[in-house]
Amino acid sequence: MMTMPVVILVFLACIGFIVVTLRSQAIEDNEKLAFSYVENLANEVKARLNEDIGLSRAIASSVVPYKDSTGVARENFIKGMLSGIIQTEERYHSAWLSVELQHFEPTWDKAYGRKRYTFYHTGSPAIDSANLEGDLKGSNYLQLKQTRKEEVNDPYYYTQYSDAGDERNDVFGTSICAPVLINGQFGGVGGVDISLEYFQYVSDFKPFENSETFLLSNNGTFVAHPNKTLIGKNMDEMISPDIVEEFALDLRVKKGQSYLVDVELNNGESHLLALAPIELGNSDYPWAIGIAVPKSVILSEVNKSLLQSLLIALLGMGIVGFVLWKIAGSITDPLKRVNALIKDIAHGDINLNKKVSKPSEDEVGEISVSANILIDNLNNKVEFAKGIGEGNLDLVHEVAGEQDILGQSLITMRDSLKEAREEEERRSWVNRGLAKFTEILRLNEEELEAFYIKVISEMVKYLGVNQAGLFIINDDEENDIYLELVAAYAYERRKFLEKRIELNQGLVGQCYREKDKLVLTELPDNYIRITSGLGVAPPTHVFLVPIKLEEEVLGVMEFASFEIVEDYKIEFVEKVAENLASTISTLKTNQRTRVLLEQSQQQSEELRSQEEEMRQNMEEMEATQEEMRRTQRLVEKNQMLMEVLLNQAGDSVIVFDQQFNIVLLNEVLKKRYHGTQFQMAVGDNILERLGDHRTLWEKHYKKVLAGESLQFTIKSQLNEAENYRFYFMSPIRDSSGDVLYASVITRDANVDQYGHVLSKEEFEAL
Repeated sequence: MMTMPVVILVFLACIGFIVVTLRSQAIEDNEKLAFSYVENLANEVKARLNEDIGLSRAIASSVVPYKDSTGVARENFIKGMLSGIIQTEERYHSAWLSVELQHFEPTWDKAYGRKRYTFYHTGSPAIDSANLEGDLKGSNYLQLKQTRKEEVNDPYYYTQYSDAGDERNDVFGTSICAPVLINGQFGGVGGVDISLEYFQYVSDFKPFENSETFLLSNNGTFVAHPNKTLIGKNMDEMISPDIVEEFALDLRVKKGQSYLVDVELNNGESHLLALAPIELGNSDYPWAIGIAVPKSVILSEVNKSLLQSLLIALLGMGIVGFVLWKIAGSITDPLKRVNALIKDIAHGDINLNKKVSKPSEDEVGEISVSANILIDNLNNKVEFAKGIGEGNLDLVHEVAGEQDILGQSLITMRDSLKEAREEEERRSWVNRGLAKFTEILRLNEEELEAFYIKVISEMVKYLGVNQAGLFIINDDEENDIYLELVAAYAYERRKFLEKRIELNQGLVGQCYREKDKLVLTELPDNYIRITSGLGVAPPTHVFLVPIKLEEEVLGVMEFASFEIVEDYKIEFVEKVAENLASTISTLKTNQRTRVLLEQSQQQSEELRSQEEEMRQNMEEMEATQEEMRRTQRLVEKNQMLMEVLLNQAGDSVIVFDQQFNIVLLNEVLKKRYHGTQFQMAVGDNILERLGDHRTLWEKHYKKVLAGESLQFTIKSQLNEAENYRFYFMSPIRDSSGDVLYASVITRDANVDQYGHVLSKEEFEAL
């Protein structure tokens, strides 16, 4: 009977070793799982923000070709572009563009000063000038001007840098900015504004019970948090400042470093805190995703498994004790040899060499045989338990019989651990796949066709299916929208040629309309067939998954296999489809932007070609008319002298052509109209600058362009100041007598000196 405690201790030691080892491993695996969740969410947020950065980059780069265009053409392009973006993208609070006047206004010669265009969903756009006296020190705009890099600003109220009187700017949000670069020089900033409310989807992610997921800007400000009172506040509102300083949490966020640490939050409860960085374009200011999981939640599942293992161990111990007690109670003094063997077994000595050799045929022999069997069974169970403790969960163990509770308990424990490992392998498979396809979608630098083919071929390889097709919505024509097969893997030739699928056609159209996956094991006749080295045969399993961005379906993925595809793989495809939808949306936006840029570049190229043709004609004329060149040099000399005289005489002078386009105006006139509605420059249309006075002056300008000269004195009012102005208007003819231009010379007049002052009626009848 003294061997009983020894056996119990050995058994408890084995079970204890297994349980402690598994408990430590389970805690470590849960911590790694929490970190993998936050990294996956960081990749999702990064994909969304990089889509917005891509749009900001397109806004900034699209205005560069208009640097040398006329003010009207550039204004129309900018307004049309920003208006189109804000009308099609509901998530943006506003779309905007600021351009440096020194690059876009020929008359501006200062290194500061900009013009701002801001378009909102409601109300008229805000268009104004800023920084005319110098750039604001410490402003986000000046920082972007200095770094010339993309940036997602730390949260701020838009009234800080925009019109504080405009209620539309009374929003707490962030700006996604991209610099306008002209030959490497800073030419302005383009981007979009997003309210912080847009990012609150992050806080809805709760992979663990009572966990909190939050989004931090580069300066440690909460952008999203389940506790909305913390939004806009610093990290130390949630975590003690001493802990923030001890682990340098704010510095790790600024530097874009991952971190996993146990901390105590301000509510006094111990949490596992995981931080993962979000790299934003080429910005030097990353954001971060964090998750705080109560340690009690992590330990609860581990403790539950531990308790079950301990209960099984105690049950097994009780069974072994009972069996040993029954065996020991049936042994009598005459059975000394068998008794000694049983004592050794009771003390834990189950060495196979101590088995009874050649047992007799009597009852003692039966006891000896039973003892030998008991030694064999215990050795098998110990070896089985050791194998499980070393992580070998594929070991096979045969129970001694239906009543072998200990053996069945060990098998149950092995099956539970094996199931947990398989579940972890499935999660690991999903996480690796998400990381793999996130990288593929991020590096989408190939042509669209090559990108689609790469996505679908990699999906087939990773899923282990036999056939796949990728259908993308084609909405190039508003009245002809359909699903187009853009990539396929192992499709038979007839199926591959059917690249157009109507929205109400077949299973692909059904998946598109229902916006949900379709899984089929019984297929329509002649639906699809798979070609392999063994021939052509129909698939066993087909499933279709919609490619959705929120509630908008952008396409459908179709997969076929000879094998049944497990549910977790189909769920994985759905997750990849969400990321793919975001990427396709970005690619389509970029494609539309490229089309606009190509059209703009084509127009610019045509203008340059015309200018080159004119230059060649001029060279030919100069080669054949030497006398004209000498005359031209004389004219240029006289013109230079004339410009000096024009600017020193004090008269206002302007010259325009037959289309009323200004070809010359002196500094006197520029200064006179500067800052008024009549402010004009070379290239402007003089009639468009006259506003309400256009009709009154247009008929007199036409008379002069027809060859008539006019001179008169009228009362003039400018900036609420009245005076008398003398006007002399005359045609300018070429050597053939044809009128090419009209000149208008004005000066302040003395009524007594210049005679009769025309009334408004006389001036209209002139």
